[in-house]
Amino acid sequence: MFHAAPIPLENGSIILPGNWGRIVRAIGEEHPKWKMEQVFEAVRAEKFSDKPARLESAFCIPTEEGLRFYLEHASKSKFPAVLFEVELVDPNASQHLTDYNLIDTLKEGQTHEANAVRYWEGKFRYTFKDKPGFVCEEILTLSPLRIVRRLI
Repeated sequence: MFHAAPIPLENGSIILPGNWGRIVRAIGEEHPKWKMEQVFEAVRAEKFSDKPARLESAFCIPTEEGLRFYLEHASKSKFPAVLFEVELVDPNASQHLTDYNLIDTLKEGQTHEANAVRYWEGKFRYTFKDKPGFVCEEILTLSPLRIVRRLI
């Protein structure tokens, strides 16, 4: 599994779950993802309460190719990223595998509520004509992540 962070970390370092939630909550309603995260959490709590909450989770991507694609096409971060291979500290912790494009991609007539349902169902995957067979997946987990090695 793979993760990107804005700072270099040593092999063996631990990334605690909930950092994204800490940032969103600290900024509050002024955070550009505040409303979307509130909608996704409401849908999760109502219909998918067995799934880990986004704001309490750590995030990783199953493949290095998927992480690089995310950073190139989907990430809105203005900071350069350091890429890592990671492993779960607690493989038994709650996890959810889904398509990260459902967070930001609203096509005509779609709502955050509809995308949240698809996100939490975990079955939908966007496809790309120029990348047959490629999927944009992320794993949410309540497990801390351990740095295995730095990629760049």
